[in-house]
Formats: sequence, structure tokens, C-alpha cells
Amino acid sequence: MHNLIIVGIKKFTPYLAQELAQKNFKVTVIDTDPLKCRELKTERSLRVLNGDATDPSILEEAGIKRSNILLALTGSDSINLEICKVAKKDFHTEKTLAWLDNPHNEDACQESGIFRCFNVVDKITVELEESLQRSDMESYIRVTKLLESAKKLFRKANLLKTATSNRKEVDQKAAGKIEGYEESAKMIEDVVKQRIILRKNGDA
Repeated sequence: MHNLIIVGIKKFTPYLAQELAQKNFKVTVIDTDPLKCRELKTERSLRVLNGDATDPSILEEAGIKRSNILLALTGSDSINLEICKVAKKDFHTEKTLAWLDNPHNEDACQESGIFRCFNVVDKITVELEESLQRSDMESYIRVTKLLESAKKLFRKANLLKTATSNRKEVDQKAAGKIEGYEESAKMIEDVVKQRIILRKNGDA
């Protein structure tokens, strides 16, 4: 079991703590707000400590010496960095992670030897990039399926032509089917071509 300390109670902290607890983490939460601490204690079966985590004695009370991970989630970048520095310098905590609202503070994070810093801006940017990549792949899959449908229709038309080629007169129903298959296939091909043009022009 991993011992982990979370500093700062955000809206998502209770859910994060619960998820981590289910993944075999022993979680302790620290916050300076006594009301938030009481509410979290009532809602979840977690160890919650009211105090200032920049104070080494509070971290020690929270069990920092037994914890190999500390996650700083307060609303202040400077406080999060300071908490991680204290944990790293005074207690040699293996992994210290700091939440940053301002991505420009990541330089300070690296200079301090903090294990990892993360911020909302980077998370959103990465998510958008991945979403666009997924959109490209989904578009490719749709085009591929359309082309397969066109091929099937052309095959049906050719099979029907072969089946009726020995007849002296092709009945109207069969001729209509052949024409319908071929027209549908050509329409699909036109749609595919249009999508490819739009994708090249960056409009899709």
C-alpha cells in the first residue's frame, strides 16, 4: 500500500481521494480551512488534518515520513511549490507533485527539484490536440467505410449483370437494380472525393 498526502481541498479532492483509496493508496488530506476539513471527514472515511502544510510539523503529523507521494493542490502556486520544497528538503519525499494555475511557474518547479508540476492550461491543450487527432482518425474510418459500401454496390451491379448476360432481354426490374447500384456507388464516391478535398483545404 502507498501512503499519499493531498494538501488542499478542491471540489474534486473528495472524488480523487476516493479513487486513490480504491487503488490501494492510504490517503491523508491537509487543509487550512477547518470547515472544509469537517465536511470532508463527514462525507468520506479519510484521515483529514486541519493545518498549514508549509509547516514541517504539520506534514510530520500527517505522516510524511511514511509517505512516498505528496500532492499539493491549494489555490496558490507559490504555496504549492513551497509545500513540495519542504517535503523534498526536510523529509526527502520521493515524489512531490504541484498543481499550478499559471503554466509560467513551471520553471520554478523544475529549479526546485519537484518531481512534477501540472496545470489546467497544459491539460486542456493536450486534450484538444488528442481530440483533433481522434477526429482525423474518425474521419478516415468514415471515408474507408463509405468506399467499402461503394465497392459492394459495384460488385452487386456486376454480379447482376453477369447473371442476366445470357438473357436475350434484360427485364426492367433487373436493369433498374443495376442502374440503382451503380448510381448509389458513384454518389458515395463523389461524397468521398468531396471529403478528401475539404480535408486537404483544412475545412473538414
